[in-house]
Amino acid sequence: MYKNTTNFEGVRQTNRGKVLTLIHESPGIDRTEIAASVGITNAAITNIVSELIRSRLVEEGAPSVVSLNRGRKRVGLWINKDGGYVLGVTVLATHASVTLTDLLGAVIDEVSFYPKLPADPFSTLDEIAHHAAKICKLHKVTQSRLLGVGFAIAGFLNETSQSLQSAPYLGWPKFDLRDELWLRFKCPLVIENVTRCIAIAETRIGSFIGAKNLVLVRAALGVGGAIISDGELLTGNRYLAGDLGHLLAERDGVLCSCGKRGCLNTVASGWSIIHKLGMGDSAYENIKQFRSHDKLLRDIINDCNDEDSQTAALVRNAGALLGTHLVNVLQVLDSEFCVLTGPLGRNRIYVESFRNQLIEVGYLGKVVCSEDTNVLSPAAASVGLALSNLVFSASLNVDALMAESLNHSMEARC
Repeated sequence: MYKNTTNFEGVRQTNRGKVLTLIHESPGIDRTEIAASVGITNAAITNIVSELIRSRLVEEGAPSVVSLNRGRKRVGLWINKDGGYVLGVTVLATHASVTLTDLLGAVIDEVSFYPKLPADPFSTLDEIAHHAAKICKLHKVTQSRLLGVGFAIAGFLNETSQSLQSAPYLGWPKFDLRDELWLRFKCPLVIENVTRCIAIAETRIGSFIGAKNLVLVRAALGVGGAIISDGELLTGNRYLAGDLGHLLAERDGVLCSCGKRGCLNTVASGWSIIHKLGMGDSAYENIKQFRSHDKLLRDIINDCNDEDSQTAALVRNAGALLGTHLVNVLQVLDSEFCVLTGPLGRNRIYVESFRNQLIEVGYLGKVVCSEDTNVLSPAAASVGLALSNLVFSASLNVDALMAESLNHSMEARC
């Protein structure tokens, strides 16, 4: 999570990030415990903690563990939830959202909306910026205390520049997404594909903190995936790793929306169920068509209660086929967890069929579905991405926050 640097300033930034993360993950931890964990002197930790307190990111309180030893009483350290804020932004084919949270991830305000011109990225980004500014103004969030924006999008990015390379469900062209966001927010940014965003957030602040090998599958109209291997997100040569929906499942099969035949999406996705029920077209020509199919899928899932119905049989078969074609990926990666989420990942019939198929073919990892644990939503994951990458990390500009706090204190005295 942290970059190793040889210069003093870089080392100090890295240690600050480590200390902040420890306090976040272990509320009430004291300075001595932090020093032992980070591996630097008590004096160095005292200086770092003093800076974090002056920046209003950390506050003192009771320790999490009461010491029975005599001597100086230990003081616990806690994240000051009101010391700053982050925004989580999602842009999906179905809707967009803006979420404002404190430093503990507690939601202060959020808005979900349908963009007026969803196929126009610049109009949509303007709407997002408008909602974000409105929320920040309402809750008196200053620019200096908006510590970052996490942006999750239904598309794939260039790994180096974070420009948008592909967003077929949105219908957006290639463009420099980071620059456009910077023009509107002018604060630290982190951008990621929405499914990868969920996987990253789950392993850093969610139910799978510390998991090193995890495959997350989002089963909706299409099937998407994200892979965490040895603690790192796999991106691939073209930054398309985890695009599970376009694995070959059936040679010379049904035409997929990508133009190829027999993709996993054509046999195991929500679209495949709709198609086999004779209720949908063979491809998505525009975002409005995608949205109508998404609503149709959710209606089908909600009404799928009779296990002997044709719909239930198709849902069951789709779940089993997902397990059949995914098991080779899971075994090659030797994943510890396979996490299933998305609208179909919350359907009992689909989930049971998927899980049973993986067990039947010998998968040895743990299969976790949305009914087993609260897998983060895209909105919550975008917030988690901002917190883990921009706040509890070496990238946070603590010096600027200390200066802002000092100026604020001086103004209050005048």
